[in-house]
Amino acid sequence: PTNLHLQDNSPAQGRAANLGVALDYDGEARLVPPDLGADENRNGVAVALRISRQPASATAGTVLAPSVDVELIDATGVVVTTATSSVTVALRNGAGATLAGTTSVGASAGLVSFSTLRLDKSGLGYQLDFTVPGFPLVTSDPFDIAHGAPAKLELLEQPPNTLLGLPLPPLRVEVQQMLAQAAQPGI
Repeated sequence: PTNLHLQDNSPAQGRAANLGVALDYDGEARLVPPDLGADENRNGVAVALRISRQPASATAGTVLAPSVDVELIDATGVVVTTATSSVTVALRNGAGATLAGTTSVGASAGLVSFSTLRLDKSGLGYQLDFTVPGFPLVTSDPFDIAHGAPAKLELLEQPPNTLLGLPLPPLRVEVQQMLAQAAQPGI
């Protein structure tokens, strides 16, 4: 059979008009602009994401440090230094937590650094999803968020009126973090 695959640096790359053909010879999505012929040569064209620095465990309310870094790569796994697509990050399994910080960042030389991400609640096994339209979803390794330092005690109920000199019944108080989240033992 004839090999219909385009070779690297072919002058046919990116030279066709988009005529609504969605898939190439191999069943892969056509690029924009598409290559001439039956195949899309994906070498040198960003087609996927790779997490180059996974999120590290942190404390609730603090920035994940070091930054979480993502690369835009071609079909051979090489970083595409001309890629400038925006990468979006979202919390996969939040359990009521909120992901804050800049959640959409444009690539520079094929690299994206999320340096302001933080979660507001402690928990175990959080994961982040990274997306670019048309690319496969990439999910981070699990990471944990610990409780913030205790910031205050909150009285959960007012003590009853008693006579001078009589003992008060036990009081219920709650230790709270800076984010007003009740501290939970064991996390």
